[in-house]
Amino acid sequence: MLKGHFHKIEEAPTFKRCHDYYKQVQVEMYVTNSLYPDFAVCTSSESNNIHIERILPDIEFVHERKTKSFRVFHEIIVPEIFERKQEHAHNLKVIEKMLNDMKNKVSLIFKEK
Repeated sequence: MLKGHFHKIEEAPTFKRCHDYYKQVQVEMYVTNSLYPDFAVCTSSESNNIHIERILPDIEFVHERKTKSFRVFHEIIVPEIFERKQEHAHNLKVIEKMLNDMKNKVSLIFKEK
């Protein structure tokens, strides 16, 4: 079993809803307009060593991600475009600092509850 990806509920492994794979699958379902994916993992069990779980859309999760993504676009990316900070492109230290600042702002938005 992939450690950290699953937890057991009533003896059956269940995909962790807080894991990055779950988040990725939810966004991919939304973007591709899919009804569900089947997530398959080989386990270390001697018998029955394949676990398959159907992942259903989590509308609340997707709505939260969309809302935060719109905030990132409007609060970070659009101002960057209009303030033309890229005019400092010749200075790598300025670019590095600018990217780190943007990354920190994005992280703060996605950590909010």
